[in-house]
Amino acid sequence: MHTLVYVDRQLAVAIAVKLVGIQLHRGQSHRVGGAFNWIIQAYVSRDENVSFTTDIRELLPEEVMYEVYEAIDKEYKFENVGKCIEKMAEIGENQLLPGRPISVQGLLKFPDLQKFSPYNPFDPPNIDVKTFQFHGEKCFVGEMHGESFRLPVYFDEASKAQVAFCNENPAEVTGIVRWSPPYSPKGARSLSLAIRVAALWLR
Repeated sequence: MHTLVYVDRQLAVAIAVKLVGIQLHRGQSHRVGGAFNWIIQAYVSRDENVSFTTDIRELLPEEVMYEVYEAIDKEYKFENVGKCIEKMAEIGENQLLPGRPISVQGLLKFPDLQKFSPYNPFDPPNIDVKTFQFHGEKCFVGEMHGESFRLPVYFDEASKAQVAFCNENPAEVTGIVRWSPPYSPKGARSLSLAIRVAALWLR
């Protein structure tokens, strides 16, 4: 699994409820046993299972995202941008519908972002990005590049302090597809879907 850089908690929880439910059922087993007495020195043991339920909203955002990632069908985890665009362009029964959890790997770029010197945790830079409303949320846009394609990916404004430092790095974004006004990702394709990012992973 890649390094998890950022999680949009609200969106991650919403996806998790869709994929794994609001309650997570987990179990633990441990071995219990004891000797009969000091003369016989016989020892018996057995595995004891303990199960418990956790409300997914009480987990750390990172834990929620790990659960989400594992639950996304393999057919919606794309190792390159080109395959993702092919799927987004499908129509009919196999078309992607808005709200579908998806994950895609590529080179993440923010063309309009200023260059930063090495990050100083004691004096973080002021990051200025152009934001706009995307489905009622204040977002900024990045681009996933690969196979000569580029795909728009939308991040919540609150993520800029983390994701800005991933500019021009191989990454994976996990989120949902949402409707977008038609655009061309280059080539002959025309799409009306884009990705609203719930998590960013560095590869």
